[in-house]
Formats: sequence, structure tokens, C-alpha cells
Amino acid sequence: MTGATLEISGPAEHAVFQRDEKGEAKIEVRVKTSGSARMRARLRQGHKAVKGFGWTELTLIDGVGTIKGVPTGGPYTFDIVQLGDKGDTLSSGSVGDLLVGDLWIMAGQSNMDGCGKLHNAEKPSRNVHAFYYDDRWDVAHQPLCWYAEATDVVHRPQDPDGRPIEELIQSARHWQETGAGPAVSFANAIHKTVGVPVGIVVCSHGGTSMSQWDPSRADEGGNSLYGSMLRRVNAVGGKVTGCIWYQGESDSTGEDAIEAFHNRFTDLIAAFRSDCGDPSMPFIYVQLASVFMGDFEIGWNRIQNTQLEIESEIDNTAVAVAIDSSLCDIIHIDSASAKRVGRRLARLAQILAYGDAELRRGPRPIRFEFDDEERKVLRVGYDQVNGRLQPTNHVWGFSAWDGDDRRPIATAIVDPDQPTDVVLTFEKPLPKNCDLWYGRGLNPSVNLIDGADMAAPVFGPVIV
Repeated sequence: MTGATLEISGPAEHAVFQRDEKGEAKIEVRVKTSGSARMRARLRQGHKAVKGFGWTELTLIDGVGTIKGVPTGGPYTFDIVQLGDKGDTLSSGSVGDLLVGDLWIMAGQSNMDGCGKLHNAEKPSRNVHAFYYDDRWDVAHQPLCWYAEATDVVHRPQDPDGRPIEELIQSARHWQETGAGPAVSFANAIHKTVGVPVGIVVCSHGGTSMSQWDPSRADEGGNSLYGSMLRRVNAVGGKVTGCIWYQGESDSTGEDAIEAFHNRFTDLIAAFRSDCGDPSMPFIYVQLASVFMGDFEIGWNRIQNTQLEIESEIDNTAVAVAIDSSLCDIIHIDSASAKRVGRRLARLAQILAYGDAELRRGPRPIRFEFDDEERKVLRVGYDQVNGRLQPTNHVWGFSAWDGDDRRPIATAIVDPDQPTDVVLTFEKPLPKNCDLWYGRGLNPSVNLIDGADMAAPVFGPVIV
């Protein structure tokens, strides 16, 4: 044995491979050789070979070999040796910490990037890895988004002082104190409940609008957000399980952007599915939370309502609710809320991607009926409730408006005999054609959840 190290250019350390419908993956091995091209390879966990993947001949075609049928799980280590004419070992090499599971695209803007304090961030897991902006696989440690290190130009920052990129990278790594978002919590919850390793394909970028995510810019590759997303998906094998998305803040100011949001969002979902080769790919997104900026007064609730409507319009989509989140600044959810939203996204993924028929999406308003002819007692019925609605008394978040006149609510309770209904009692009879809302405004006080901590979404106006 020469003791030389074999040069293995793929797979990458820490890579996650998308499993197929059989729960298996194909791993391509790329080796640079000189002289003999006779190879033997194995796959192991710890010190033991994976059953069916002990030492065997590996056929290389133009330096590429294929290992088929690798089962869901890991972490695996791939070992390969180069043999001489007499069967002696000429060189050897290994690649470790490989996982077979499910890949999820993480996209949108800053609330998906994560802006919460890192000291309270979701802890990393050896079963959850991320494909970072620099095309590097590693364990998913927050923050996930390091713009200055990006391979694709669209993500790289432009420093107004003209500092070199190396200095920006060093500064970010040294001073970063925020960056906790929902994606790692989502992935950890998927692994815990489904038992499958998860790879997060990081594609989000703060401050971006739907127009910047325009699928027509796909041909621009790394110079556009959508093109970068496609390139990165192809770089990890071209197949994913689904997408989690958190965006809409940048489209809630300006009438043109608000009006165009519905069509732009639905077109984006269709493009994602088409370009990822899965017409029913699960697409799970977050309804906007609160905000402390008056600039959003025009469109914030309109975007939230559109997000709720799209769930019922497009199959295999689901909206996670964040309106009961707390903020770490004027517009970003904090670390604790990011964890909570991540778990809600994961629960919806269990329904859409993993077929858990026992779970419900969370409260969705479906009925609005008066219990009396006087129009003082209004019943709001919810579907998709896990268990019962809560709290039992002092439900916050509903409001009724007669034009600009807000009509006082005396009590708001969950019906003890029908615990999927909220009963609103008004101080005075409601005039006809009043507008009913839940979560109206930029920073509403809301508290309606179900037994699985899935929150009721913002809606309105509903004419009652």
C-alpha cells in the first residue's frame, strides 16, 4: 500500500440526498485517478458496513460511479480504495456525514432568513443539514444566510464603502448576533415526527419583492433570485420534497404591487412546481405577522387575506399563521416565535408531504351565523380544528365595523358545547352589512389557537 490519498470530488461532505418513492437514493461518486481505475467501495455507519453495501467493485465511467438503493437514514460514510494489478491497495479515501432523506427549499425574504437573536435560536441537529449560499453542505447552524459568501451574484452585498468581499465576510462572521429563523425548527420537527433526515436548500433573501422573484428571469441564473434557486436545486440533484416560503412584506405598500400579488404568487407556485418537475409539490407559506410601521397601512391586511384565499384555490398548498408572534424589531418575528412558526410549518408538511390523516391544518373560518333575530349574537364556525379552540373565555382579535364605526363586543367565548365555534355577543344589535374581521390592523391583539397550537388566521372583511 502506498498510503496515497484518493482524490474524491463528489459527493460532498455532509451532503443530503433526496430519497425516491421507495425511500432510497442514488449517490454518484466522482473520482480523479491515474493509472489503474479498478475500484472497490463500501458504505458504512460508524464502523459497520450498511447491509448490502459492503466492499464491492465500483465501475467508473469517465471517473463517475453510481451507488444505487441507499436507504433513508445516515449519517453514512463512503469509503473507496484504488487497487493495483495484483489487488494491492494503491490509494484510498473517504467522504463522511452523508444523509438520505428529504430536501426542502427555503425561500422568501428576511423573516425566512431569520432575524431573531441567536442566543435563543433553535439548536442544530446532526440529522438536519443545509446547502449554504457558497454551495457548501454542512450541519444547519443558524444563521443560514451569509450573503457575502454567496456563489451567486444576486445574493452578494454591495458595500457602500467599497470594502473587499473578504472583509465583509470576516466582519459578518465576527459580529453577527441575529439570524434565528423558522427553517431549522421546521426541519428538526420533521425529523422528530417523521424520522427522516432533512436538507435545507437556502434560497431566501431579505427585502425582496414578488417582482424580484419573477420566474421569467430564470435564464439569468445566479443573477436573479429565481434563477439562483433553480441552479441550486439542480446542484443538489434536481429533486426536492417541497418548499417553505415566507414573503409578502415588500408587496404590501403601493397599489400596483398589492393588486398584482395574487397573480404573481400563484404564478410563482406554478413555476416552482413545473421547474422542479413535480406538479403537486407541497408549497407551505407563512401569513404575514404584525408590523409597527405606518407605511403598510394600505395593504398589510389585504396581503394577509390574499394569502389565506390562495390556500383554498391551489391544491397541496397550506398557510402557516404567524399573527400571534412577538417581534424582535418593527417587522421581524423573534427567536421564540420563529421556533413556533417552524413547528407550524412542519405540522402542515406532515399533512401535505407525509400524508398524516390524523392532523388538521388549524382553525379556518367557514361559517358566520347569527343565533338571534336581534343580531346581537354572532357565531363564527371553524373547520380544521385540532381538538378544541382556546382560550375558552376572553377571545381577542375579532372586530365588527359599520363603515368607520367600530361596534363594541361585550363577550367573545368558545362555545362549550361546540368547541370549534366562537360566539361573539355585541353590546348593541349589528346593522346589516357590517364588516367582520379577525386580526384587523398592523399590530392586533389576538389569541385564538387550537389544541395543537395552530393559530387562527387573519381574515376580513366578511360581510355579516
